[in-house]
Amino acid sequence: MVLKYLKNQVLKYPVKNAHLSVKNNKCNAVKKDIRFTIVEYPFLNNSECILLSLQDRNKIKKPFMHQLSKPLLGFSIEEYECIGNDFISGERQQWYSDLFLASKMTRKKNTEKRERAKKLKERLNKKMDMIFDFLSIPDALELYVKGTYPSQNLRKISEKYSVNLSTVYRALNTYFAFGRCKDALIPNNHRIGKGREIPKNLHEAKTKYPCGLGRPRFDGRLNQRVITQLEHDVMESFAKKLSLSSPNKLHQLFTLFCIDLQDRLKKDNPYLDWDSYRVTRNQFLQLFNKYVSNKQLSIANKGVKNYKNNQRALTSSARHNIPFPTARYEIDSTTLDLYLQSLFTSLEGKKPLKRPTLYTVYDTYSGCVVGFYLTLDGNTEESLLMALNNAFTNKVIFAALHGVKIEEKNWPCHHICSEVLFDRGTEFKDKKVTELVESQLGVLGVSFTESYMGSNKGTVEGGFKSMQESITEFTSARIDKDKPKSTQHASQKALLTMTDLYKILIAHFIFQNHSRNAIEKRDLEDCINNVEPTPQAIFNYNLNTKANGGVVRSNQEIMMALLPRCKVSLVKQSFKIKRPIKGSGSMSLNYETSNHDLNKYREVACNDDGDGVCEIEVMVLPNWVDHVWYCGPITGGECVELRLADRSKRFASLYGDDIESLMNQDLVFDRQLRNKRQDYKVCLAKFIKESESNRTKDLENVKKTNNKSISKHLDDNTKPDLIEEILCNAQMVSATLMGGNSSLLEGDD
Repeated sequence: MVLKYLKNQVLKYPVKNAHLSVKNNKCNAVKKDIRFTIVEYPFLNNSECILLSLQDRNKIKKPFMHQLSKPLLGFSIEEYECIGNDFISGERQQWYSDLFLASKMTRKKNTEKRERAKKLKERLNKKMDMIFDFLSIPDALELYVKGTYPSQNLRKISEKYSVNLSTVYRALNTYFAFGRCKDALIPNNHRIGKGREIPKNLHEAKTKYPCGLGRPRFDGRLNQRVITQLEHDVMESFAKKLSLSSPNKLHQLFTLFCIDLQDRLKKDNPYLDWDSYRVTRNQFLQLFNKYVSNKQLSIANKGVKNYKNNQRALTSSARHNIPFPTARYEIDSTTLDLYLQSLFTSLEGKKPLKRPTLYTVYDTYSGCVVGFYLTLDGNTEESLLMALNNAFTNKVIFAALHGVKIEEKNWPCHHICSEVLFDRGTEFKDKKVTELVESQLGVLGVSFTESYMGSNKGTVEGGFKSMQESITEFTSARIDKDKPKSTQHASQKALLTMTDLYKILIAHFIFQNHSRNAIEKRDLEDCINNVEPTPQAIFNYNLNTKANGGVVRSNQEIMMALLPRCKVSLVKQSFKIKRPIKGSGSMSLNYETSNHDLNKYREVACNDDGDGVCEIEVMVLPNWVDHVWYCGPITGGECVELRLADRSKRFASLYGDDIESLMNQDLVFDRQLRNKRQDYKVCLAKFIKESESNRTKDLENVKKTNNKSISKHLDDNTKPDLIEEILCNAQMVSATLMGGNSSLLEGDD
């Protein structure tokens, strides 16, 4: 008998007759609802062949071919109940339909459902596209069942949709097993958390779910305990306390939540065993995602810095409330992603240098680069001061020092700003802020931003990105973070020197000032007067019209205002200064000068007030110890240079690490010599005692005296010994001058 089946019908396992077929071992499946979907009939143009697929989402399998004359799981094919595919009217499809209906409503509470429906629809469309690509080959299903479907085609499908090959196989098998409809691809997670009331307390949870819920723990204990209404209440109050200033990492939040929960539980039961009732990290995450805002979720996952830089709403631009050029300068540093070669490279081989640090100064109003400084010393106070000095001084002289000839109009930025904006780096000390503001330079204030907050210094951060694209990407010694580990390190490819990079940067910044798009920085007056929309043109025009040409100071005034100050103690031997040294804390150095007024003032101060009591203030360059500078009323305003005194000459021309090494070496030598002196004193004292002991033995028969006053006849007693001493001296002189011919050596006179 040949049966007629329709495609996508379902063969239901004959459960009611299972107890009658013991000989075929059908009792193992008595309580199972096993169903097979008819994928194709007839198959391979053979009415005796049918293509079936098992409906089992947990163990989805490929369709298989079956002979109608053979039994299927112990039953003949006639015993199976042939029914329509009720998958479309199933619970998952109803949930899917309800979700999409709810997503179309405009209520605020349906926002989450709209997002879920949107993502689900995208996933289903993606899987259907994969299946259509699969069926585009003739006889695709027949080839797939036989195992001869081209594997390269399947790999192309997985690459096209950026999924694993296993995902393609699972989508195909699910599609054929559940009636070849789009709804068959709906994920089987619609019942998660459904049909279960939240227990009110631990007692109710223990009664309803004595073995807990979820996956067992790895230590072999019971499943994780049930979350009760108490945990929901604690999380709700916990979420209300969160702010940007509170700990924001997930592990920190989990710890704080456990503390709050533990305190709440122990109010009801002080003797509660917390280890038996602790919540897992996954349970915490489920509660956390439910009660906290999207903002706090983003902060917990990516950090508060990332949120402030990339996700928070900006209230204004960097130029807000900046009235004219030079009103504010922004300064920041970055380590360049390239390596350099030493100027002192010899024929023996290259000498690569470490990555240089670039300080850049931007005018906030126009976006114009007003100065920069390139250093191998990293983020130091000296580098920062040199960058500011470059921003305040003439660029024609600066470019000429580095072998670049420019005109004043190419880079006319040498004006003092009213405000300087830094981040909270270690290179700028609070003391320096006071010195800079109190000087007569013209800087009225210093502002600080939060560290690593590039959005607060948008002008300079944008410049770093532009420079990376324009310079670093074209160098052979750039750092390529995506390169294979087997390739040669970038430091081995270094060709440029510091001199070369200075020339490149000067040309780059001039080009940027005259060509970068600054349309958004123009105001109405600039547009009316046809000011070119470049940073340099906006800087030049508004500097003259709104800032009265800006504030300009001499190079000496600028340098004196920028250099840090140190106190110098006046002692008789020298000018003694205890100055900070990079890498070694601080050290005492001695300086001297040939200036008559300064030396005379030191002499009078030491005689009147005492050694080291009186102090004067000098200017220092942080990384240079050979000289310090004084300019004040003692010298009538003349700048005087003080150089290292002879007592400290060993530190001349040394740098922080070398100074530290020499200081450590001095300490070691001092300790060794101190121990050596002590040993010498012991030996000398012992020798004296032995000598006196020997003389005591020689004087045993000499008459002793008990007189306590000074000995009499000292002069008479000394004369014979003195004559003997003079004779010895004469013999030594005569032997030196006459050799062996001296008469003094022939005998005693």
